[in-house]
Amino acid sequence: MLKSCRVMFVLAAATIAVIGAKPNQAHACGGFFCSNSPVDQSAERIIFAKDGPEITAWIQVVYSGSAEDFAWVVPVSAVPELDVAEDRIFSVLDSMTGPQIIP
Repeated sequence: MLKSCRVMFVLAAATIAVIGAKPNQAHACGGFFCSNSPVDQSAERIIFAKDGPEITAWIQVVYSGSAEDFAWVVPVSAVPELDVAEDRIFSVLDSMTGPQIIP
């Protein structure tokens, strides 16, 4: 009986250690996943803005194919707020920061 109590104690301690050892951050990258039909992704541009702990990302993916045939998966630590922005933010940033040739 003492042996079974010791085994139960070790199992309980191991379970608590495993549950308590969960990581608080994930350092991972997203992925672009396609179904059986190919999707041609010709461009991907991302703008990040950090304000304290909050990160805002504007993401533009240029592809040929049906939207139902692919998924762009990004690991996040919480459910994000999603919205649709205009592509203009990328063209404005390009015009302000892109290389300029001065003759």
